[in-house]
Amino acid sequence: AQAATPGAKLKDDVRAAAGQDNAAGANAMVQYLMQAAQMAQTQAKNDNALREWEEIMNDCQDAIGKLQSPEAHKAFVAMLNRLPPPAAAVLLRGLLPHAPDNEAAAAAAKLLASATNLDLQVACIDLLGRCRAVDGVEPILKQLRPTNAVCMQVACCRALGSIPDMRAIEPLIKYLKELKGSRMRYEANAALRALSGQDFSPDAGTWDGWWQKNNADFKPAAEPKLDLNYELKQDKKEELTFYEIPIVENRIVFVIDTSGSMILGGKPDRLDKVRVQLKELVNRLDENRALFNIITYGSNTKRWHKDTPLVPANQANKKAACAFLDEAKPSGLTATTSAMEEALREVALINGVETIFLLTDGMPNPLMAHSGVKTLAEVGRGVNDIRRRFKFINETLKVRIHTIGVFTRVAGDPPEPDQGPLKEFLYNVATDNDGIYKEVP
Repeated sequence: AQAATPGAKLKDDVRAAAGQDNAAGANAMVQYLMQAAQMAQTQAKNDNALREWEEIMNDCQDAIGKLQSPEAHKAFVAMLNRLPPPAAAVLLRGLLPHAPDNEAAAAAAKLLASATNLDLQVACIDLLGRCRAVDGVEPILKQLRPTNAVCMQVACCRALGSIPDMRAIEPLIKYLKELKGSRMRYEANAALRALSGQDFSPDAGTWDGWWQKNNADFKPAAEPKLDLNYELKQDKKEELTFYEIPIVENRIVFVIDTSGSMILGGKPDRLDKVRVQLKELVNRLDENRALFNIITYGSNTKRWHKDTPLVPANQANKKAACAFLDEAKPSGLTATTSAMEEALREVALINGVETIFLLTDGMPNPLMAHSGVKTLAEVGRGVNDIRRRFKFINETLKVRIHTIGVFTRVAGDPPEPDQGPLKEFLYNVATDNDGIYKEVP
């Protein structure tokens, strides 16, 4: 069955080209990438097919990062402006391990000036930041607007915070002044901290005062170092938390496992305890700023608001959300992959989600059909494929993904599989996506 999948031969071709660190191998890799990107586009409505073709695109991206001979690199850069946006974005991300790289940075800056595709724009900005390309500062600053897509704002802040150029400081302070709440305050603050070496909180007035006194003689760090998950290090703790994770975001999706095993843990059971915590949080969301949605899943997913990706946290929606949670009952398997794909593709991609909270007590299943997972010994590889997929989808979206493992048990509960692989999976998903992992014992 594995050999019979449509992409099996292409996967073999990619694997073979990955062993040719020369121009021929690079050109072949780009051709395979284009094929996979085209198939992913035509198969976008078929989940299993889309997963397979995107996995091949991910394989190409990894291989591009390893083909670093001068001949291969020259071929990759030459092909950048000839590719359709989805393939060009993957090629740019594949070139990230080549950085610092003046040729690739120059090509990315040129692409960014004319690109209209969000995926491609973000990939260009990411590469310019990784290369610390000072010529990229002005093009990136043109995209630093509070009205732009969330992922674009995040990419701009992180790139500017990585490039040793003082031209970014004043625009970053101005940008910070325009923000009201949200994760972007901390993204801008992290960039300013990296460039300045100052340990200020995300207060525009403090930064402005410091800059007025120091701009004449200031020189940025030669190699700025961004400090992410920065809100945990602020002197002033955030008032709103969920399972001790500070909430600095305004646009949130909660993905809640309601599989059959959530009935464990006594009375109240695991799901009841999660329900109480989430309802309490929902009722505390800022009515003027917060937007949210909820996805529950067992064998299938169920989204609270289907037509509107995110809804305001007004009193009517808070009441309706709590009623939706009250209807959830533990049943079925643990379709984590489908639920997270829905959260990323159908909510975050459309409505600029800042963070996702994933709460679950079980391993994702069924695992992707084309992974060929049939025995317990293969589970690790299967969940690693899922983790890799989440990261691939999220490289453009830049959603923070917090994961919470729910493991409450009482005497008399039936035996469960070893939770070690699940804990590792959840920890890695959070780590891959700038999030935090917590356990509920």
